[in-house]
Amino acid sequence: MLGAADVANIHWWTADGLSNTLFAGAITLYATVPFAVVTGGNIQLAGGITRREIPATGSIRLVYDPAQGFWNEG
Repeated sequence: MLGAADVANIHWWTADGLSNTLFAGAITLYATVPFAVVTGGNIQLAGGITRREIPATGSIRLVYDPAQGFWNEG
């Protein structure tokens, strides 16, 4: 992440620019400045919390579940 933000949605696209509903996997977001990941949109945080603050130089791992269409913290 290059700037402060509240992240509530993450989208994955294929090379042709279309949303790839078959994608299943994990990503790690790394912070150069503090940002927050918030429940809502297509993100669900662990423990049912609504917001996770990520400090500068911190990271968060999210796993995509294509059956649910959500990124889950994990």
